[in-house]
Amino acid sequence: MTRDQQLQELVMAELGFTPDLNLAQIGVTATSDVVTLTGTVNTFAQKLEALEATQRVDGVGGVVNRLYVRPVALHQRTDAEITQAALDRLIWSWIKALKTVTVKVEQGWMTLDGDLTWDYQRRAAHDAVACLIGVRGVTNRITVTPATTPDQVESSLKNAFIRRSEQDARQVMVAVSGGQVTLSGQTSSWAQREHAAHAAWSAMGVTEVNNHIKVTVPAWSTL
Repeated sequence: MTRDQQLQELVMAELGFTPDLNLAQIGVTATSDVVTLTGTVNTFAQKLEALEATQRVDGVGGVVNRLYVRPVALHQRTDAEITQAALDRLIWSWIKALKTVTVKVEQGWMTLDGDLTWDYQRRAAHDAVACLIGVRGVTNRITVTPATTPDQVESSLKNAFIRRSEQDARQVMVAVSGGQVTLSGQTSSWAQREHAAHAAWSAMGVTEVNNHIKVTVPAWSTL
């Protein structure tokens, strides 16, 4: 069995282990550590779940998510119904700032606009509406306005890496220009690469993260 075939089997096993996914609807191929997902799912939330499940598998260096969202008849909603549901979710959120976010829906595809202070607010807005019935996809155009200096961002980010035991700070390098953060270096898994990006986005004033960290699978990997 080739390395790609092993990786394909591991990803399929992880997808099958995820409760809300129907493995019969999803096709999986692997080429040089890059996994491609094809097929259909019933909700946008399931599309995101499939992506996250694939990224959890050791040895995955990248994911191409080509899953198509096709809501079943029971989940069909008009654009107006989806828009109202999204606005309700944002208004009732514990994050007060989300009330300023605007929503537009066309043929089930939602676009979010607005300006917030923290990226966690930007991500929270996406997460609040991504699971709504009838949504086929979400484009998050919310901007983040920097409220700190680049030196403060870089210092807080490096300290965050040191605090988090799962992230080897010595192998990840950070460069900050304005609100843009560039990460480079290497990690041993896709999950660690994503953890580094998540930490970068969590810093106040960050408007963009360029994640150039390479995933280097250790020699002891089962693949």
